[in-house]
Amino acid sequence: MNLFLCRIPPARNEAVLAKCALIRVSLPRPNDAPCDEDNSSKVWAKFAGLRGTVAYRDQNFPLALCWMLVAANEGDAKGEAAVAVMLHDGIGTKQDFTKAIFWARESAKLGNRLGETELMQMYANGDGTPKNPAKAEELRQFMAQQNIDAMWNELLHGNSQTAQLGRMVLGAMVAIWQEEPSSKCIGPRDFQTMGCPGFRSSWAK
Repeated sequence: MNLFLCRIPPARNEAVLAKCALIRVSLPRPNDAPCDEDNSSKVWAKFAGLRGTVAYRDQNFPLALCWMLVAANEGDAKGEAAVAVMLHDGIGTKQDFTKAIFWARESAKLGNRLGETELMQMYANGDGTPKNPAKAEELRQFMAQQNIDAMWNELLHGNSQTAQLGRMVLGAMVAIWQEEPSSKCIGPRDFQTMGCPGFRSSWAK
């Protein structure tokens, strides 16, 4: 198909419209859509990111960066993080710390772990921003707490066999500790402490 037809507004031919839509939301095939700054093929962010991942895997780094920028410009957190890393490390382009920290911040705002990690490292090293160890440490602690919260959320609400087994073990431990209260009250930040009064009712909610 001539991809130029996808860029003619309006494309009235239904068959052409169907093929254009497939390109925009399809898994990547070699050279199935050109990449440019304006995203003239109108590939959706998620599928632009997939094309960037394939290009990166194939070590076509300029093309990977192009597709990741398409995703980033559409507000895709993974695309933003990938662009930040590539600009920071000079992969497929010259190093640009100013743009790198911009995209790292945008990704971190959306809670992307890679974006947060990249931003933390840039604060720690002073890349694209004045060196700020305190800010880097604050971000590291925030990420560590996210890990803990995610672990407890999975344990208390997850459907995996590991989570279900964990709840059984936790329930048994709570039952034992309520019979023999422990002097060591250990527990997650957001829940009452195991072995302390009231923990069972909080855990069961």
